[in-house]
Amino acid sequence: MIALDRIVITTFPGYFFTTVLCIRSVRQYFPNLPVDVIIDDVNLELWPSYVEDVKNQLTNEFGNLNFVTYSQIPEIASNDFNYMLISGWFRQQLIKLHLDQLVSGNTWLVVDADVIFYEPPELATVSIHDYPSTVNKINDANRRYAEYMLGTATPFVGPEEEHWEVSDVPYRVLTRDLLVSLRTHVEQHHLTNFLNLHNSLIFSKKIDAHGNDMTMSEFHLIEVFRNQYCPSQIQTVGKYSRSNFLHSNIKDWARTIDWFTSQNITVPATIWDQLQIIRQNYL
Repeated sequence: MIALDRIVITTFPGYFFTTVLCIRSVRQYFPNLPVDVIIDDVNLELWPSYVEDVKNQLTNEFGNLNFVTYSQIPEIASNDFNYMLISGWFRQQLIKLHLDQLVSGNTWLVVDADVIFYEPPELATVSIHDYPSTVNKINDANRRYAEYMLGTATPFVGPEEEHWEVSDVPYRVLTRDLLVSLRTHVEQHHLTNFLNLHNSLIFSKKIDAHGNDMTMSEFHLIEVFRNQYCPSQIQTVGKYSRSNFLHSNIKDWARTIDWFTSQNITVPATIWDQLQIIRQNYL
C-alpha cells in the first residue's frame, strides 16, 4: 500500500468551478489528507483577481486548503526563463516536473483539476492504453522527447511495438526523490539547467504539441525514467487497471450556470462574466 503525504491538484481559470468537483471527489476517498491547490497565476491581464477569486471560492467550499501559485517556483525566478510566453499546456507540465519546489512531504497523488473520481483511485498501478502494431504520431513524438531528454535508446515502457500510452491517465503518484533524480539526470546529460533546456527547445519549435518533432509529455518522461533509472520507484504498469473516474477536459465556459447549480455549486455572476471574457480569448 502506498502511503501518501498530500494530494496535489493543478488548476487554471478554465476549471474554476470544475476544481470544486475534483476536490469533492478527492475528499470523499482521502478525507484526512491535506490538499494543495496549485494555481496558474501567469498571464492574468484579463482576470487580475483570479487567484484571490479561486482561493475564496474553494475556501468557502472546503475550508482549510493550501494554495500555491506557479510563479512561486524559486528556480523560475532565478533563471532567465521566458516563462510568461509559454502556453499553459507546456506550463502545467513543467510545474508537475518541479512539484518538489512547491509542496511539502515526499509522496503525492497528483491530479488534474478536471478529474472526478467515482471510486478510490488505483495508486499501485500505472494505467495505460496500448496501440498494438500501429504507428501513433503523438506517442512516437513522446518517445523522441524522452529519448532526447534522457539519452536512452529505449524511450518507452512495455514492448516497443505496442506503443503503450503511459500518460493517458491524468493522475498518478509522484515522489520528491523521483522528480529531483529525473531533473538531475537530464541536467547532467545535457550540461544545462532543466528549465533552460525546455525553454530553448520550445521556442525553437523542436518541442511542440502536435507530434511534428518532439511532443512534450511529462508523464511519459516520468514513467520511462522511473522504469529505467529508479528501480526503487517502479510501479506496475497495467492495461486495464484504471479506476472509475471522469476526465472531462471540458472548460467551465462550455457548460451552463444551471449545470453547475445542479451540482450544488454557487456561481457568482461576476465570476461567470470573467469566464466568458477568458473564453473569447482562449487559444
